[in-house]
Amino acid sequence: MSKESKESIAPFLKYFDKKFLNLKEIKSIGDLAKLPIFAYKFFTKNDTKIISKLFDINVIEDLSKLDKEKPFDQFFSLDATEDPIKQAKIVEKMRKQIDILTEKIPNLETKLKKGIIISDVMVRTAKKKEPIKKKETKIICVGLENAGKTAILSRFGGRLGIQELIKLKPTKKVKRRVVETKDLTLLIWDFGGQEIYRKMYLKEPEKYFFQTQLVLYVIDVQDPDKFDDSFEYFSQILEIFKIFEEKPYFLIFIHKSDPDLRETPEFQLNVEIAKVGINDLFKERYMEYEVFTSSIYDLISSQPKFARFLKNVLRDQQSLTNPTLEKVEGLGKILDSTLTAVIRLSENIMVEFDGIYRRFEALENQFKASLSAPPPKQPKATETDSQSTRATVLNELKELFQKRKKINY
Repeated sequence: MSKESKESIAPFLKYFDKKFLNLKEIKSIGDLAKLPIFAYKFFTKNDTKIISKLFDINVIEDLSKLDKEKPFDQFFSLDATEDPIKQAKIVEKMRKQIDILTEKIPNLETKLKKGIIISDVMVRTAKKKEPIKKKETKIICVGLENAGKTAILSRFGGRLGIQELIKLKPTKKVKRRVVETKDLTLLIWDFGGQEIYRKMYLKEPEKYFFQTQLVLYVIDVQDPDKFDDSFEYFSQILEIFKIFEEKPYFLIFIHKSDPDLRETPEFQLNVEIAKVGINDLFKERYMEYEVFTSSIYDLISSQPKFARFLKNVLRDQQSLTNPTLEKVEGLGKILDSTLTAVIRLSENIMVEFDGIYRRFEALENQFKASLSAPPPKQPKATETDSQSTRATVLNELKELFQKRKKINY
């Protein structure tokens, strides 16, 4: 088997029971699609016996033709050429039998849908001219509409020098971008968050979520009314990865955590509610994730594992005996240190921003106090003293505005 063939079938091998695979005979994804359905490791003997009998199918290629949304509905359709009353009785009887069957085997329909989805991916991939490239790393950015997904991708683009991501606009449907480097190809998918698009992604998960290595999920902390919708959407995405037996790394952003809101009780409560909801989603799912509060002023408040993620991806492209591995490790260290430095700078800027804000507040309080209090008797100031005072105030204000301008930039 050629290296290209090995790479093309590699993503699918995890779904099969090894005792039914003869890798010497399997040279393509098409060969996998011709295997019997009992080769899937998630089907029991009883499962395959029932599926084969009900649907009159035996191989994976035929399984891909079933309806992944409602696989049993084909038994409930009526034939217009037959007696409708008689047919209705037969359909009702069939429905009851299937209900009894799925009640006795509660996860049968779930496993059947999984088999259909994976089979469909294999069959469609086999028809493509270009095989799946293992070195391609897929990153998806998801969340509800107006959560700030595109803004976060733009900030990442700025940090990593990826021009394709710096000038992004709010997304409709899906925008795909390819970032090529010497050792790596990043496939970055920016998902629109409108409900109509979310339904489309979930209806055809094999098109959008298959073979994802990194997920950026964004929650708008300033819109708590949508928390439940966001958690439900995220839960559905996690279930899709469970079906695909994939465990991408998750960076979750509690976004729009702007500096002027952070000390308010309402904001802090919203953050805690969001964190509890996220942690509940990952209970018993055993996937790796990190949660950050973020805003357009400071993308993240502590170092993420994003740098480590990229370093590991780069390492995966190299053989352990490859002399360039040391260079790859060095690149990873540089990326780690660079991101850390930027993040530290962001933290220092935010401290300075808070200091500037307090100074403005103090000036404002002094001004209000001066309006309400009677003017104290002062010795007559000389023209030189007056000019010096004005210059001092103007210089301080100029310094404050310059600092604020830099921070906003």
